[in-house]
Amino acid sequence: MPRQNLLYELNLHKYWQTNHASETLWAIKLSMDTNQIVMAKDTTSAAAEEVNVVANDHLLSEILRRLPIRSLFRFKSVCRHWFSLIADDPQLGLRQNPDPSSVSGLFLYPSFIGFRFWNKHTEMDNPGLDFLPFYSEKVPPDPTFIPNLSGLIILSSCHGLLCCLGYNEIDQKGGYHIVNPTTKQFITLPDPHLDGFDGLNLAFDPSRSPFYKVVNIWHTDETLPTNPNVSVLKFQIEIYSSETRSWRSSGEPFFITADVHHLNFSGGIFWNGALHWFPDVGDGFYFHVEQERLGRVPEITEREGMAWYDRSVMSPVVAHDHFHVIEIYGSTGSQIDVYEMEKDYSGWFVKYKVDLDSVVAAFPQMGPILSAGRQHEAYSVLSLVGDENDEEWFLVLHVPGKIIRYNLVDKSFGIIQDVGMNETSLRYFSAIHHIESYANV
Repeated sequence: MPRQNLLYELNLHKYWQTNHASETLWAIKLSMDTNQIVMAKDTTSAAAEEVNVVANDHLLSEILRRLPIRSLFRFKSVCRHWFSLIADDPQLGLRQNPDPSSVSGLFLYPSFIGFRFWNKHTEMDNPGLDFLPFYSEKVPPDPTFIPNLSGLIILSSCHGLLCCLGYNEIDQKGGYHIVNPTTKQFITLPDPHLDGFDGLNLAFDPSRSPFYKVVNIWHTDETLPTNPNVSVLKFQIEIYSSETRSWRSSGEPFFITADVHHLNFSGGIFWNGALHWFPDVGDGFYFHVEQERLGRVPEITEREGMAWYDRSVMSPVVAHDHFHVIEIYGSTGSQIDVYEMEKDYSGWFVKYKVDLDSVVAAFPQMGPILSAGRQHEAYSVLSLVGDENDEEWFLVLHVPGKIIRYNLVDKSFGIIQDVGMNETSLRYFSAIHHIESYANV
């Protein structure tokens, strides 16, 4: 029977030998009507060995494991059997992130002031998301748009996946969803425990497992059994697993005294196998997701002569598997320290020191605002991005009318994008890394 239904012709990657030896290119031709794979050793060879792969999933898996990730993702749609074969193979699952630390852009949270400035006639309460690409050739079309989901609010993100609150237009109801903005896929989670709900926290390490987990920590007001006069918060952890598709309780409840009630167990930062949360003052907490144990994160020591209210500490951020906190200080708020946490939680150290005087000189509208003590109106630190070679670490700053990139290594800076805002307010106040991912949700 002639092969008229040939779907794909794929070239496996070239296998390099030492000393630039000759390469071997294998062409794989997949035929849907014959269920056969034809392998030709090179394009000049007339001989072709046909291998019948009906029910030979092992051979097919070995071939699929050698394909580029984009081709692998497309082949999920060939048939249900191929989808299951790719989705259920642990080795293939671990390849679903091309580079789990490579940031291709930022999801930007518009401030409500900026949102209303640009949307004078809308009555929506959710300002939505904007997207800032770093490398346009790597960015999928409009990653903020997910078919059949609307009104998305990002609760947590991790290695290319998002945990969101949004309206499911298929089921016609709101709920919590895990979203892959690269593939436009999402799954709606079963409802977590909502009494005393603090927020959902996503934990996903594609280098270790193709499965992710979602951690919910909820609380009730209690008094200590040993001292009824002491008010405490009683917390319980529950975990959703994408492997089992269900929630379960984790461990015994734990108690925190009410004097640290400002600690919010939402928006946890996943690093070193654990989720991390920080209060405004004092030590933070981490929860190791696999070992299901709690631990303490030491606070950053205050500078000599500086009180806690003299500091402006940005939310923690993970950049290329390094855990950082950004602190703004100085009489005009133009100095920044970038702290990094030791892997063993023994303490913080200053990795970069930044003086923004050169930026203020380049954007003179910032000067009067800083002198008036309104640092939050002069600029905001949207994010920190880095690479493994310590050559491309940079801050993303929002100054009036511009988003700029400040190189932490050579102190250079340049405009990434014009945002057209006025001089007395900033359009964006926060950002989340976008990482290209082909992970299943």
